[in-house]
Amino acid sequence: MATTTTVTTTVVKPLRLIGFISSIIAFPLLLAACIGDYWMEARGFYMGLWDECYNGTRVLEPTPPPYGYDPEIHCYDAVEEAWLLAVRALVIICILCDVAAIVIAIVGYFLKMNLLYRVAAIVLFFGGLCLLISVIVFPSMFMQSDVVLYRGDWELGWCYGVAWGALFFIVAAGILLLCDDNKEIYHDERVYYTDA
Repeated sequence: MATTTTVTTTVVKPLRLIGFISSIIAFPLLLAACIGDYWMEARGFYMGLWDECYNGTRVLEPTPPPYGYDPEIHCYDAVEEAWLLAVRALVIICILCDVAAIVIAIVGYFLKMNLLYRVAAIVLFFGGLCLLISVIVFPSMFMQSDVVLYRGDWELGWCYGVAWGALFFIVAAGILLLCDDNKEIYHDERVYYTDA
């Protein structure tokens, strides 16, 4: 009796896989941006979403510091302002959207449902919009606060840059998850006959 073995080789575009990996890369970047204390930096001051660290007093006076001035930087909870609470909430929503999109994409992969990839992409775009709003609002509202007065050399910190990097990966993941992977690059089918 002859045995027939068919070996089928199909190579597809790995765009959805790359999109899935991009959303996984975005997750630790989002966590670093959310937890880090270096969204905004200045001489003797730095601030993140949860803490602000400064030497002396929070708001500097125009006069020089008094004798015995402590140049050591101490950290405190950030002042609860409405814009800062909104930025925190938007970043947390973005993290949750990224996690949800990863789970939806995994389920879509195992169930072979293209609709779930589209849902994951829409969730990623919503999270990306939340993060975009937060990275625009944070520096614009912060520069209007009283902490800015008499402190020089303001710059955006590395956590702020990491948030922009996470935004890039989230948008790229959403675009790649929308791409149709059903088009084959290469298809080969071979049949082997063996006598048993």
